[in-house]
Amino acid sequence: MGVVVDVHAHVVVPSVENLTADAPGRRGSALRAERVQGAESARVTAAMAVARMPLMTDVDHRIAAMDAAGVDVQVISLSPAQYHSWTPPALAR
Repeated sequence: MGVVVDVHAHVVVPSVENLTADAPGRRGSALRAERVQGAESARVTAAMAVARMPLMTDVDHRIAAMDAAGVDVQVISLSPAQYHSWTPPALAR
């Protein structure tokens, strides 16, 4: 069998969460997501994110999960939850 590639995986960068925790727009972004998804869906999504956080932040957890699933390589991108388009440009510097 050839190489198994997962072409849709996300990573969460903890330092981004730390930098944006108190940034203007953070709470508004969460409220918009709840309004769009609905309160129950937002609650389920938040719980799922907490449960999966080790897979998105810890290399050892990710590799173990990949091994268990028979995945050799993952193409990862930043989690859409970290796009933070509302963040002031100065924060990125």
